[in-house]
Amino acid sequence: HQLREEGDYHAFLQKMYDNFIKFIPDNVIADRNLIVKHAKDFYRSTGSEKSVRFLIRALFNKEVSFYYPKSDILRASDGKWFVEKSLKITNIQVDNTSNTIAASNFKSRLIKGLSSNATATVESVDTYFDKGQPVVELKLSGIYKEFQNAERVFTYFTEEGVDKYLTATLFSGVITSVTLIEGGANYTEGTTVPITSNGTGAQVVISKVTKGSIQGVGVSYGGAGFHVDDGIVISGGGSGANANVFSVNADGSYHPNSYNVVWSTIELEANTNIGNLIYSNLNSLIIDPANDTSGIGNSMGYFLYANCGPAVSCYVIAGGNNYTPPLSLTISANSIIQKLGILGRMEIVDGGTGYVANDKIEFVNPIGSTGSGAYANVVSVNATGSIQNVAFISQYGQIVGGSGYDYLNLPSAVVVSSNASAVGANVMVRAVIGHNERLVASNSTIGTILQLTVVSGGSGYIDNPVLRLNELGDGTANATLTTVTGAYSYPGRYINDDGHISAYNFLEDRDYYQNYSYVVKVDETINKYRTPIKNLIHPAGMKLFGEYLTVDDQQTATNTDVTVSYANTVSNSKFSTSYYQVQDYVSGSLAPRIIPGTVLSEMISGGYTVDTANQIGTYTIAGTDCLVYSPAHGFNKNDYVYFAILTNESANLGNGIYLVSSANANYFTIKNSKIDYNSGNVQLYNPAVQVTMNNVKTLSANDNVYIEFITTDQ
Repeated sequence: HQLREEGDYHAFLQKMYDNFIKFIPDNVIADRNLIVKHAKDFYRSTGSEKSVRFLIRALFNKEVSFYYPKSDILRASDGKWFVEKSLKITNIQVDNTSNTIAASNFKSRLIKGLSSNATATVESVDTYFDKGQPVVELKLSGIYKEFQNAERVFTYFTEEGVDKYLTATLFSGVITSVTLIEGGANYTEGTTVPITSNGTGAQVVISKVTKGSIQGVGVSYGGAGFHVDDGIVISGGGSGANANVFSVNADGSYHPNSYNVVWSTIELEANTNIGNLIYSNLNSLIIDPANDTSGIGNSMGYFLYANCGPAVSCYVIAGGNNYTPPLSLTISANSIIQKLGILGRMEIVDGGTGYVANDKIEFVNPIGSTGSGAYANVVSVNATGSIQNVAFISQYGQIVGGSGYDYLNLPSAVVVSSNASAVGANVMVRAVIGHNERLVASNSTIGTILQLTVVSGGSGYIDNPVLRLNELGDGTANATLTTVTGAYSYPGRYINDDGHISAYNFLEDRDYYQNYSYVVKVDETINKYRTPIKNLIHPAGMKLFGEYLTVDDQQTATNTDVTVSYANTVSNSKFSTSYYQVQDYVSGSLAPRIIPGTVLSEMISGGYTVDTANQIGTYTIAGTDCLVYSPAHGFNKNDYVYFAILTNESANLGNGIYLVSSANANYFTIKNSKIDYNSGNVQLYNPAVQVTMNNVKTLSANDNVYIEFITTDQ
């Protein structure tokens, strides 16, 4: 049959459409003739994602994606558990020549152990540092048999058409776990436990210890100058404990058992009449004239610090709870006495020979200590002249034991004898009044190790590594380490949230969340494609859902902070992370650019000017300080200054903006932590840009302002 007229041709095409693509809508975008040509292939793919993609492209010329609700149905025991395994390697060689960078060629290849004949596929190669040591780790799958420690593994790879032999030595011995045998006592949570071994990089920490209450406080060393019922400050993570001093040695054998203290601090009162001077105590002002019976003597504060001595015993009022070691216990003595720094206790370490009673004892301050006024004598000696007793003595105008001594930096005592043959005495200062006590707490088994954690497994631990717990706490804890000498197994994990309660999973229903539903995701309503899909390619027994996708590709502008100072006001600067230094400038103008769809701020036009004044200076660096000399430079502390290095520029100190850390008339200092000992000439600029705003509302320091520079010089 021949098509003799155009009408016959169109009628023939319509017949083809009706026979083969009857359910393709007439308004399809694609060429229907092309669809007819490939109709057989299209119908063969019915029910597949490929057929849906073709149909959506033909209808809308858009891409489609799919979602199957069955993937998010909550099922019992549906978790996907994965245990990752790896080998650490060293001594990497290509054709028996060392080549560390060739490690990446292990990826996606089958490796084999020369000794064990074990095999595995390398999924990835990780290179990193562990405790400062470079590590190459092969992540494995499909492991067959066990690899042996220190054996060679090999594979082959092709490079530039040449087959090459790649080998490496296993470096295993990874610590995988720790088993606690005995918990001991007085261990501190968070402490790293030292390990004895030839391996490197492992770290085991004490992650949990027992907590408890304070049951008793003992005096290991009584210090000096305490009162009965002085409070004890207890620290160690817990709360609620309370204890006091129960008894002191007030017999005067170590220091006087009472002190008359005159206490007053004069404020700085330059050019103030003596009658108006103010003292820190609560007494009246000094009475003018100051030399009568109501004068300066009666304006001082007096108190008697009596019945004091070294602490002997303490008692617990409340034990508190949740205390962990290390515990710190200190006696809270009178705060004024503690500040005075009075020497209160000496100890005869060696009495020597040839000394006589009333030999003098002098006190020598260590560097940094400024105490003064302490005097002491030898009280008694034995038949050989060995010193038996010493005592502090009074001195006119001084407190017995002096003042101003540092309890953390005690002076040394020197015995000066009237007998030239005296020798060997060693007397030491042990305490300042109100300080230098040592207390210990008895408790309800505080610090027993409950858990040890392997933070890093390291490598090379093949010689029965030992945790040195005997060096910590009370030394009685004990634990053993477990190592792996072949492939290391990481802690298992779920690869997704399948089967997890409260995860993104849903109970099965009859419509959406069931095994036979699918979702077509495209930015068209389902009413436009439901019928064609159902008539042409919908899989039997499935349920169709549509999801409308939207993509917001509109760009959003961002604001930029710049350095700004406002005309006719005190300079207010807001620095961003980028700084600008304009030289050889021209005056410009400011104009707003409104970005459609966004409101940034009220845009005000204006102009700007730049301070191009500069001056020459010299700089010298020592340590982290860069000292700049430039007479009358005009910079103050916390100003910013732009450096233009003229001579002796360094890679770590170049042109840029720096913060002035201190300044005087001719010098200023900036901090520089990257270079030491450098000097040269420098040109100095003020980096501020001054902006004049027209009809702008009042602005304050640190306000954010959006500015767009439209001049070509920016």
